[in-house]
Amino acid sequence: DSPPEYSFGAPTTYVGGSITAPTRFDGQMFPRNHEGHSGFTISQIDGLVPSPALGPDPHRVPLTRMHGLWFLAGMLYMQFLEYAIHRFLMHGRISGSIRLGHIEHHRLFHNERFRSRNAADLATIPGRWWIFPVTGGAHYLVLSLLLPPGAATVVVFALAVHYAGFVLTHWFTHVDASALDRILGSIRGVRTFWAREIEHHRVHHHTPARAYNFSYPYLGDLIADANARSARKPRESW
Repeated sequence: DSPPEYSFGAPTTYVGGSITAPTRFDGQMFPRNHEGHSGFTISQIDGLVPSPALGPDPHRVPLTRMHGLWFLAGMLYMQFLEYAIHRFLMHGRISGSIRLGHIEHHRLFHNERFRSRNAADLATIPGRWWIFPVTGGAHYLVLSLLLPPGAATVVVFALAVHYAGFVLTHWFTHVDASALDRILGSIRGVRTFWAREIEHHRVHHHTPARAYNFSYPYLGDLIADANARSARKPRESW
């Protein structure tokens, strides 16, 4: 045997219910746990996995292709969650502190005041600190019951990445002549994307019944607009 190799930039280790390996190998600490059994058949090994062979769970779990797919699924899901929350909670008929706060946000950043340098107005943009811990925690509890082991963690991580990106870019969308404008404006291709992002959100502030998605590629808006166009088409009579 040899010491574990490095994988994904971090040292790997061995796990298992047996401990018979040496404590050191070639001057390095050697992980002693293993689940090797001489002469065991596959059916006998099956009885040891996942318990006790994988208990306790390893501290590091290498990322796989499935983890990437679950991350992508989480990012896509956030497109529709973002649309639903914005349209039905913040612009819906149910009154509450979140909806009232959003109405105030539209009042402050409207028409020529869509972008501002007023510190007091900009301070009202960040959402309540507890929003993601509550929604993210609730999602994790539900998804951990429905998805394969480890998938819920990856999906909720995707939700966190999306939410952090939203909070940061939404704030800069409303900051007039910001440092981010100068940085992104100096990068070919990126400046076009950033200008499109600002304009998409400007449309929503000008016409609140449109452009509920903030984050590209605006999947909720695209589907809603397609459904609206389909509903407006005259039906053929037979």
